Amino acid sequence: MLYVDNLSLFYDLHLALDNISIEIKEGETVVILGANGAGKSSLLKAISGVEPISGNASLIFEERRLNDIPTNERVGLGLSLVPEGRGLFPDLSVEENLRLGANPKRARQFEARNREFVFDLFPKLASRSKQLVGTMSGGEQQMVAVGRAIMSAPRLLMLDEPSLGLAPIVVLELFAALSEVRAAGVSMLIVEQNVKESLAISDRGYLMETGHIVEQGMAEELRNNTLIQKTYLGST
Repeated sequence: MLYVDNLSLFYDLHLALDNISIEIKEGETVVILGANGAGKSSLLKAISGVEPISGNASLIFEERRLNDIPTNERVGLGLSLVPEGRGLFPDLSVEENLRLGANPKRARQFEARNREFVFDLFPKLASRSKQLVGTMSGGEQQMVAVGRAIMSAPRLLMLDEPSLGLAPIVVLELFAALSEVRAAGVSMLIVEQNVKESLAISDRGYLMETGHIVEQGMAEELRNNTLIQKTYLGST
């Protein structure tokens, strides 16, 4: 589905990503683990087209080269990003934010079905569809952000730190919803610092440090990885 090869990204003279190569197969959920500053968010921005990449990189999505395709057209192809910070329109209602997610041509025919799916995932949104997003809690806003991305009928749903700043009970609700998204057959690429919850819903994962992939494997392998246990799971 998605093949990333030899991807490097610079911010001025700072090398943020150094020859990154990853793969996501259709139907898979893959997690990118790592501490702050590891380059995880930069990787998602590069894949979605928000940040320019080096000329030697190769980005292939469903057999189509993405390198020269702008961000809005990548969304139309089925790549959808839930960014860190959410990027919602606070002065618009839940319903209006969701409707904006269905803007891509390929998503319009599925708008009613996807809205029903979003409301099944997040019943709070159904009962508050007329509420202005800016008046909602952080957890509720994250639900809207995920819902808006689903409204675009993604082939690959990318999420950048979806649990950041959320209360523990909300984190559990969010990952339960993402598990349902996975069960529905939507491929996902998740950037997360919550190692336990993200590995629980993932098939495979990569561990990043300072712009490099330093570990990769099946989710169960990474759960049992000594480095990850000591650094991220508090094991001694």
